[in-house]
Amino acid sequence: MDWFIFIRAGEVTMGNQRTSKQLGIMRIGLLGLGTVGSGVIQVLEKQQELIKERTGYQIEVPLILVRDLKKKREVTVRIDQLTTEGDRVVENPDISVVIEVIGGIEPARTLLLKAIRSGKHVITANKELLAKHGAELLQEAKKAGVQLLFEASVAGGIPVIHFLQKYLTVNQVQEISGILNGTTNYILTKMEETGQSYQEALAEAQALGYAEADPTSDVEGYDAAYKLAILTNLAFDVNVDPIQIFREGITRICQVDLMWAKQLGYATRLLGRTRNTNDELYLSVEPCLLPLTHPLAQVKDVFNAVMIDSDVVGEVTLVGKGAGSYPTASAVMEDLTALMRQSEEMIRSTDWQESIKLDSGNQMNDSTFFVRLNVPNNIKEELIEKLKEMIHHDLYGVMSEPLVEKVGPYTFIGFIIQRVHRFRLWKALNHLSMRFDLGIDLPLMLPVLELSEEAEVQLSSVS
Repeated sequence: MDWFIFIRAGEVTMGNQRTSKQLGIMRIGLLGLGTVGSGVIQVLEKQQELIKERTGYQIEVPLILVRDLKKKREVTVRIDQLTTEGDRVVENPDISVVIEVIGGIEPARTLLLKAIRSGKHVITANKELLAKHGAELLQEAKKAGVQLLFEASVAGGIPVIHFLQKYLTVNQVQEISGILNGTTNYILTKMEETGQSYQEALAEAQALGYAEADPTSDVEGYDAAYKLAILTNLAFDVNVDPIQIFREGITRICQVDLMWAKQLGYATRLLGRTRNTNDELYLSVEPCLLPLTHPLAQVKDVFNAVMIDSDVVGEVTLVGKGAGSYPTASAVMEDLTALMRQSEEMIRSTDWQESIKLDSGNQMNDSTFFVRLNVPNNIKEELIEKLKEMIHHDLYGVMSEPLVEKVGPYTFIGFIIQRVHRFRLWKALNHLSMRFDLGIDLPLMLPVLELSEEAEVQLSSVS
């Protein structure tokens, strides 16, 4: 079933009922004029008449915080709009809404707290700030009687925040899983479809502007962990520290892994997952193998997707562009127009308090796994054959003969093992390494989700 989500707010203005013939003025302060900030200005210019028609407000931007007044801009703004002093923006009495798109923790946190305490509504796209200090900001906003809106912080072009806020009224969310980072999804897609190496796909993503010069936050899974923390906090009204999330990036994935996965009927995606079982949460961000028929296996390039499973409506999947100037700016503007047409039902009030405990590591750590061992090429061939035999006969539930490929100074040995606890498997692999004194590098272990009967048949025929 295809789901189409239409978000409609009432014709209620901020405090006073306004007829369609009246036109108010809303002045906003913008913190940041980089890629997303420029996108906000461009959307404002392009959609100004539509915004007036649908909200009854004309938007003005009297002040914009920038680092360098003389920097060449992607958009045209007046010099008197620009300032390097954040307090001028957040404490200006004529400004009623502050939009923050500068990113990072400071000065964003301090400026937003000042804006909130000055009685201003706040809209932010800052996933790291919300993941680490969202509870504090929400509590301050509640005290001040203002709104803190953050649709743009997760999967920019997908209205997942708004959907969760509405969704929770009659549904208990049981699991969230999704492709939350467009950069890594682009890299994995290119590696799968073109045979590029990780480094080649990363360089292409950087050339196209999908990856930063320093891609660490994306490729090591930090960005996805921040977004997963926000979704989890919102869905379960908890306060998860991103450090608590099990995290593995994509930097250890190589072309052989994707080749083997595809051969066995799987696609590889970096997934963020939260599962609630018996009031315990388990959270992870890591590459996973998905059957090619899985909905998330069909999500490619820079697209994001979020699957939400709940007790009443079941499973819902939202797909769209998750990053970039226009998708993120669009999410910011949707929050702004929602404020202008504000109704009490728009926001579900949450405090993100610790009302559920995190699982100690027993739930999603139990899985079917794809395992790849790196054995140095200087190991004698007969020892490698003995290792393959031990893997097949000594490890519990190995589902195929081990696959072998020489790559540079290593011999890669790959296999899929039936449902086992992650740490039990880790211990068994380390035991094998020490038994043969192989000096095996850190093994790659990727969860295999929803193994299909078709895939089981394929596995039995691969050697």
